[in-house]
Formats: sequence, structure tokens, C-alpha cells
Amino acid sequence: MNSRFSQSSGGLRRRVLISGLTLALAFVSSVAAAPVVQLQQDLLSNYLLWFAQLQSNTGEGQQRIEEAERSWAMIDRVPPVVPEGQGIPGGDLRWNEALYRRAVSEFERALQSIEDFRQQLQQIDTARQTLRDPTWWKALDEMARLDRRQTATTLEFHRQQTYWWSRTLATLGRMDRPALHSQSRVVDLRKRALRLYAVNEIALGYYAPALRLLEEYAEFPEVETEWPLHYYLSRCYGGELRRARQDRGIGEAELRELRRRRNLHFLRAVELKFGRPSPEWDETMRRTILDELGTPRR
Repeated sequence: MNSRFSQSSGGLRRRVLISGLTLALAFVSSVAAAPVVQLQQDLLSNYLLWFAQLQSNTGEGQQRIEEAERSWAMIDRVPPVVPEGQGIPGGDLRWNEALYRRAVSEFERALQSIEDFRQQLQQIDTARQTLRDPTWWKALDEMARLDRRQTATTLEFHRQQTYWWSRTLATLGRMDRPALHSQSRVVDLRKRALRLYAVNEIALGYYAPALRLLEEYAEFPEVETEWPLHYYLSRCYGGELRRARQDRGIGEAELRELRRRRNLHFLRAVELKFGRPSPEWDETMRRTILDELGTPRR
């Protein structure tokens, strides 16, 4: 009888212990879920505050996505030197027109640099495919040499690109007639120079200069809905965040602000590309919340 009573009381203690653990885990889960929900609401309200004009990805929105992708990818079209139906302006406008022609010439030099880079990459690929060294260690050495050559060629290409795009912007900046600055041909050239200058600065790891270029580009009307703009802004803030993490003199508040800006622009890029709601948006929001919960120093 005592044995049966001991077994019964032991089972009761185990059930009480299991119930207590279940309640404790449920309490911990509810407490942990509360900050997540609050963070999601805070992040979404912050997002809506930053980007008041939201666009869908259907109909006109889908057309806008395709136009934005073409504008950020198309770099081989030379802008018109003189608008159709217009002659070369006379008087003191000739100086400004000469500056614009010089900017177009620098634009063409940048395009030639792109073509030269493509040819160099083609030569490297051909050398890889035609490698026929019978000794495997010599083949490995040759492949490593070709890899180093491609890396050096790519870095030099980006440096040349930043040089010519900076020259183009500097030449356009010397034009002192507002009438020319407002012409579509000048605006188009300036926008393309800013885009490509920023992209090449990012490729070189110069995030702060690229951020200034992208912020200047964002001042143009109707470019806020271009998803590549927010994608590259997110990359710039991410690069600045990684740099700031190495500086112990920068506080947590500044790091959190950089992280929040990076995440908000990436969310905006995802929304403009895929729409909201969408599986891509939901997954990005989930990962963003997990990222925001942690410390910004990692």
C-alpha cells in the first residue's frame, strides 16, 4: 500500500512539474512575442512615415518597374548634343553649349571604357577555356594568375568609370545658364552620370561618396519609385554601418539609426519590385524584425 501511494504521489509531482514548466514556457513565449509585435508595428509605422506615396506592382506600377530597371541598366545610348529642331545657340550661350558638348564627349569616353573592359574580360575567359597545360600544378598557377588579372582589370575599370563620370558631372556643373540646366538632354545626362558614378563607387567600397551621389539623384522628381535607387541606398547604409561598428567611439543610437535606414530602404526596394503584400515582402519583413531585435554591433 505504501508502495502504491509513493508511486501515485511521484506521478502527481511529475504532472505538477510538467504543468509548471508548460506555464513557464508559455509565459516566456508571450513575453518574448510582445517586443516582436511592438517592433513590427514600430517598423511599419516608421516605414510608412518615410515613404508616404506607396505604389503597387500591377498595371502602371509594373510599367514603372520596367522603366526603372532599364534606366539603371541602359548605359550605351549617347544623349543628343543638340535637341531636334534647334540650332546651336548664339551669343554667350555658346560657352555653355561647348561645356555640354564636352560633357557628352566625356560620357562617350566612359562608354568606350566599358567596351574595352568587356573585351578584356572576353580575352581572360578565352585564356581560361584554352588552357591546356598537362601538369596540373602549372594549370592551377595559370588559373590563379588569370583570376588576379581579372580582379586587377575590374578594379581599374571601376576607377576609370568614376573618373569619367566625375568629369562629366564637373563639366555640367560649370554651365551657368539655368535655361540649359533645365533642358531634358542636360537633366538626362546628369541623372545617368549620377547613377553610374554612384554604382561604381559602391563597387570600389566608397560608400560615403556614393551615398551623397544617390541623395543628390533622389532630389530629381519622380525617381523615388525606382527600386534600384533604394537598393543601392540600402547598400550604402550597410557599408557605413560596417565601418561604424569598428569605431568604438560611435554609440548604439547612431548604429541603430544606420541599421534602420539600411533596412527601411531595402524594404522599400522589395515593395517597389514585388509589391506589398507579397511573399518577398513578408519574408523580408520577418528577417528585418529579427535583425532589429539584436544589437547593432554585430
